[in-house]
Amino acid sequence: MRTRGFTLLELIIVLGTIGILVGMLLPAVQACREAARRMSCSNNLAQVVIACREYHATHQMLPPQGTGTFSDRNDPATTNQLRLSFLVAILPQLGQVPAWEMLSQPAPVFKPEDIGMGFSMLPLNGPSQMGPKPKPIAICPAMGPAPDDLSYPLWQFEVATLRCPSDPGTGAPGMGRTNYAACIGDAMVGLGQGYWVYDGTAKQWNDSGKAIVDVTGRGAFVPRSVVTLEQIVDGQSQTILLGEIRTDLGDNNGRTIPVLDCGMTAKRMADIPNESMDLRSDPTMARQFLDPERPLFWDFSSPVQRAAPEEARGFRWADFQPIMTSFNTILPPNQEVALIGNARSAGVLPPSSWHPGGCHIALVDGSVRFMTDSTQCGDSTAAPIHPEQAGASREQESPYGLWGALGTKAGHELVENDW
Repeated sequence: MRTRGFTLLELIIVLGTIGILVGMLLPAVQACREAARRMSCSNNLAQVVIACREYHATHQMLPPQGTGTFSDRNDPATTNQLRLSFLVAILPQLGQVPAWEMLSQPAPVFKPEDIGMGFSMLPLNGPSQMGPKPKPIAICPAMGPAPDDLSYPLWQFEVATLRCPSDPGTGAPGMGRTNYAACIGDAMVGLGQGYWVYDGTAKQWNDSGKAIVDVTGRGAFVPRSVVTLEQIVDGQSQTILLGEIRTDLGDNNGRTIPVLDCGMTAKRMADIPNESMDLRSDPTMARQFLDPERPLFWDFSSPVQRAAPEEARGFRWADFQPIMTSFNTILPPNQEVALIGNARSAGVLPPSSWHPGGCHIALVDGSVRFMTDSTQCGDSTAAPIHPEQAGASREQESPYGLWGALGTKAGHELVENDW
C-alpha cells in the first residue's frame, strides 16, 4: 500500500518559495512601519509649530531662543544664564502645564543618583508621588538652573512630542533629548551667543552682540532676541521655522557629534597644514576630517578636536545652544556638523533625520514639508554672511540657493511655488 506525502524535492521547493515570499514581505513591512513613523514625526513637528504660533498669538512674538534668568554673578546654579530654548517657553502650548508649573516656582533639587531612583521634581509643598523623597541638596529659584545641570530633574524630562519615533537615541549621556530645532537662518557668526552677551571681566550682561546679529540674525529665530511674524517679510509659506535633527548614538557620526575649533585659532593652524581654511570662509572645510572609508563618520585620528560626549546634537531640549536646539540652512540636510569654536559656538548645523533621503521642516505658516538631501543649495563653499563683509546686511540675498532662501526671513529672494 502506497503512502501519500511530499517528496524531498517538493519540500525543498515549498520551503524555498516560502523563503522568497518572506524575503519580499519583510522589506514591505519595514517600509510600512517607517512610513507610519515618518507620519508620526510630521505630526509632532506640526504640533510644535502650532504651539509657536499660539505663543505668538498670546505674546505678540515668537518664543525666544535664549531666554530665562540671569545675574551679574552669572551663577549656573542660581540662574539659567539666559540659556533656555524656545521649547521651554511653549511647554504650556504643548500640553505640558504641570512641567511649566514646576518650572515657574522654586523647587528642590536632588543628587543625580537620587533622580535615577525615579524621584520627580515637585513644588516645595507638593506631595510625594513615589514614597519618601530624599533630602534635597539645594532649593532652585523659579525657571531653574543652567539647562545642563544634572541635579535639576525637569531638564532630564523627555517630552514625547519632541521625539521622532524613528530616532533610537535614548538615555545618557543625553539628558532630555529633542528631535526638533529652531531655524537660525543661513549665517553662523555671533549666533552662539546672540544679542545679549555676558562680559566675564566686567561681570555684567550687555548688548554687545547687537551689531553682529543685526547682520547675521537672518532666520525666524535670533538667539536672545525678539522676533515677530511682521518681521518675516519673505512670506510665512516661504520661510522655515523649525526642522528635524537626529540625536547622537556615540558612534562618531558626522551628523550628530560636532568637530570643534574650526575657526582656525593659532593652535589649530599649527596642527592643520592648510592654514587658509576656516569654517567662516568655507563651510565645507571640516569634510577633510571625515573618514574616507566611512564618509558619514569622523576620523578622530586626524588633528581634530571632538566635542565631549554630552555635547552632541539634540541632547538637551531646554538648552538654546546651537548644537542642541538650532540649525541653519548653509549645508543641505544630513550633512556634517562643525563649530567655529567650542561646543557653545555656532557653525554649520544642517538638519538631519533617520528618515531615508531627507528630513522634515516646518514653515512659519504651519505646513510641514519633507526636504530631500539633494535640495538645491547654491554654492556650499561660499562664505556665509558676516559683519566684516562689505555691504553685509540682514536683508542680503542668500548665497545658498533655494535652501538658503527658505532659511531667511527677509532676504527678498524669489522662491518658486513648486519647490
